[in-house]
Amino acid sequence: MAEDPRGPLLFLHIETREGHDWGWTDGLVADGGRLWMETRHRGRTTRKFRRQGPNDGTSAMTRLSTPAVYDGPGYQARACADGPRGRRRTCTHWY
Repeated sequence: MAEDPRGPLLFLHIETREGHDWGWTDGLVADGGRLWMETRHRGRTTRKFRRQGPNDGTSAMTRLSTPAVYDGPGYQARACADGPRGRRRTCTHWY
């Protein structure tokens, strides 16, 4: 879990499927904020599944989630989010 008191609240979920770990995230982001997963393999980091909350002023926070990504041997994953216009970026630790 990662939390900034003024920003997004993130949860990184890890589950085992057929002997390998898979990670996915869900969290609360501010109106106009984004949520995504990052994977790291052989020194290269890749951003996946970026989701953006509505930016219509109807809600202070929006719950978003991503599909699962492979997190088996040699791979690492983490969850990230930010607020409107990229402010207050928050990420979990690498798993």
